[in-house]
Amino acid sequence: MSQKETQLEIIHHFDSGICPSYEVQGDTLIFQSHPFNVCLRNVPDGLTVRVAPREGGRDLHMQGLMVSRNGLDYKTIPFQEEYAFSTRMTKDKRLSIQFHQGGDIWLATAYPYSRNALEQLMCDTHGAPGVRTYLLRREHRVVPVFEFGEDDGNKMIHFVVAGECAWETAGQWAGDAMIRELCSDQTLSDRLTKNAVVVIVPHTSPFSATMPSGGYTALEGKSIYGAATWGQETPPPEYALIREKVEEAIQSRRLGLLLTLHSYKAQRPTSSMEAIQSAGENELTGARSEWTKQILEKLIKDVPKASMAFPKKCWHEGLAREYLMRKYNIVTFRIEVTTYQSSMEFFQQTGQQLIRNIGQITDWSPVFP
Repeated sequence: MSQKETQLEIIHHFDSGICPSYEVQGDTLIFQSHPFNVCLRNVPDGLTVRVAPREGGRDLHMQGLMVSRNGLDYKTIPFQEEYAFSTRMTKDKRLSIQFHQGGDIWLATAYPYSRNALEQLMCDTHGAPGVRTYLLRREHRVVPVFEFGEDDGNKMIHFVVAGECAWETAGQWAGDAMIRELCSDQTLSDRLTKNAVVVIVPHTSPFSATMPSGGYTALEGKSIYGAATWGQETPPPEYALIREKVEEAIQSRRLGLLLTLHSYKAQRPTSSMEAIQSAGENELTGARSEWTKQILEKLIKDVPKASMAFPKKCWHEGLAREYLMRKYNIVTFRIEVTTYQSSMEFFQQTGQQLIRNIGQITDWSPVFP
């Protein structure tokens, strides 16, 4: 490399992200896999960045990269767009971007949402009317919780849980927007909290995005699919704490909505809202089945790029909706927020419309058998 090229620095991660293995070949920087959050400093003019997408790369190719010049303000750049770089799929199946101006560049394959964004949310909403922020604690882990409405011991309790999988950040940004919407729209907040307590967890495991996959990293470095630990006898602390709160609401027959927010990136062009029909020996039939279909439709009304699904079974054992139906015959919901040609504004609109739709639903009794 020339003297100019040797000035390039690769900061291995930021905002609880990771940097995968990489190599530098002349004026080309090659990342061997994704996901990643990485800062490139002193980028030489004309540097080519190549990424080897996993699983054929549809999610990354259809989503693009998150690019920032200051580490704060990101823009989602689809690979087919021209934005101070050119792009192509190389013969070795790597996605390639050439940057035409130097300086510092922050790159990410998921719109960063971790400790920094969570702390910003807590600061921005501190003192807003009607919201209480507290921490659930166990062992070395904490779960920040935003709660709306006064609990009189009789109201239904709605739970919205994001960040079960740390890299599925679109769901976390949607949860962030739901909290902000309730803090800024007093009419909506009053309508929702008249008969319910609303509990929103924007990031279940804020310090667990340090592995290439999975929603939880154990102390010994093992990557765990945290979202599927609801069905385990002893889940990791964060998931156990949330599960206990939900099961307390079930045991007092006060559970209303349980909605988990996820993101399968851009593997599909729609944000799919789902409930399942059966788990274990339990199955939705008759009026409860019809009610569930109607709630799916109401939840996605006017949500951008939204679709609905009502499969016979859950795709993976141990997820919240599978565990709660199998054990309690309880109806719950999940949405996968797409990143297909999306942006921060889209994630915010998704969360805002979801919480408005939740505020329009008054009868949650069919959640129980």
